[in-house]
Amino acid sequence: MALNLSKIRQAEKLHAEGKQKESYRLIDTVAEKGIKKIIKIVGARTTIKGLENISHDETYLFVGNHQSNMDIPLVYACIPRKPTFIAKKEMKNIPLLGRVMKAKGCIFLDRNNPRNAIKSINEGVELLKSGENLVLFPEGTRSKGPKMNEFKAGGLKLALKSGVKIVPVTIKNSYMLMEKNNGKVKPADVEIIFSEPIDVSNCKDAVTLSADIQKIIEQNLRDSE
Repeated sequence: MALNLSKIRQAEKLHAEGKQKESYRLIDTVAEKGIKKIIKIVGARTTIKGLENISHDETYLFVGNHQSNMDIPLVYACIPRKPTFIAKKEMKNIPLLGRVMKAKGCIFLDRNNPRNAIKSINEGVELLKSGENLVLFPEGTRSKGPKMNEFKAGGLKLALKSGVKIVPVTIKNSYMLMEKNNGKVKPADVEIIFSEPIDVSNCKDAVTLSADIQKIIEQNLRDSE
């Protein structure tokens, strides 16, 4: 643990010095090991489909449904070239985890502050343009069950403004790990599906794009029942 704290402090120093890429790669060495342990302890038996749709040489905006607090570690563990996340602002105050997420370049969103939302979109666009993968959960909050909440279209501007492709991510049954059990951890079979990337170069409408992605994920959830 002492080694991990040392690496976190080193990554924070690199981030403060403007050496973001070095900070992100260093924090990945800490996060990847820790997340694997968390997934094992929780008992998530994960089946991954569609990784062949992801090119290591391309940058993507991954857009997924959101069932559980475990979605971030589960998705992070699945993606070969490790992404960063747009997360609710409260997460940056979680001891240690908040420090790791900040050093990784995670963008913290204040859902009650429209001005902050615009700032977050701009930060995300720059992150994508720099070659970093980014994960977005456009429901805005956990569904805590098998049904999806309606997507909020604003976050899809990240892809429209940066020009990167969108990969729809379907997360099935992650809510069974904790949320179904009133927060008590129980092992469960979780399925994560990466659909084919969507080229947004000819798309100007975030609302239509958002609805199309939600339909893809909803269909995947139905097909795997």
